[in-house]
Amino acid sequence: MVINVNKLKIGFIFIKDILLNIFSNETVVLITEAVDWSIYEDCKNIKNNLKNVLPIRISITPLGIRNKIIHFASVNTFIKKNGIVKYSKSNKIILTWFHLVDGDKRISYIPKLNDLVYIVHTSCNITMDKLVIAGLKREKISVIPLGIDRRV
Repeated sequence: MVINVNKLKIGFIFIKDILLNIFSNETVVLITEAVDWSIYEDCKNIKNNLKNVLPIRISITPLGIRNKIIHFASVNTFIKKNGIVKYSKSNKIILTWFHLVDGDKRISYIPKLNDLVYIVHTSCNITMDKLVIAGLKREKISVIPLGIDRRV
């Protein structure tokens, strides 16, 4: 029997995150992918920069979260191959969607986001325009460009 250590590790993180989601008292939960790459780094930076403003935590699953703000830091964390992930409707949902690729099956879910998501964050007007064409209401979109702080 071969044990996939990475899948086992992710399974433990998943269970731990569900328990923390149930029992923690953070106001905001950032949902990241279960891989160590740029979306996780973005979540860490958001958490570190907001930790003195409001209670905030990072998780790989929305399961167990109730009456909070959930920020899905990537469309990959909100819309999977089999559809939109399960989460409690008691939460306020924020979704970051950086770019749309022609032929992406997740585009068909965009009109449904009008009823599910409080705000969709994207980083450029090109993506905003594509989201609107695909059926997302303009007032649901917040464009916050990626950039650098030259003062640092």
